[in-house]
Amino acid sequence: MNYGIDQNSSRRDLPHGPMSNTDPNSRGAKGEDWSDVIGAWTRLDVRDRQLAVLRNTFPYWAVGYELDSAGHCTWKAATTWPLTLEMVTAGVLRELQRSDPITLMADLTSQTEMMGEPST
Repeated sequence: MNYGIDQNSSRRDLPHGPMSNTDPNSRGAKGEDWSDVIGAWTRLDVRDRQLAVLRNTFPYWAVGYELDSAGHCTWKAATTWPLTLEMVTAGVLRELQRSDPITLMADLTSQTEMMGEPST
């Protein structure tokens, strides 16, 4: 599912490991220079940052957003695997559509709790 977002676009992967502090000149857990990463992150549009958080938090969901002609945003998520009868009976939905990323995150959290960890 592609909600108008090019998922094959070039992007820089973030270094792994926790940041030691919020100093932009600090180094990551493996000595990575975080100043470039922080700079790139702050240059992203707020919606793109919210999208990155949702995609990283819920990797088993395809998450995106669409803008209508008036500029209103609709946030969408769809499962990336087939639902079982047990999941559907428990209330897991194939697709979610919400007006803001916070509501979508709350509902994805509930859906993920209902379904448990999907088997791949």
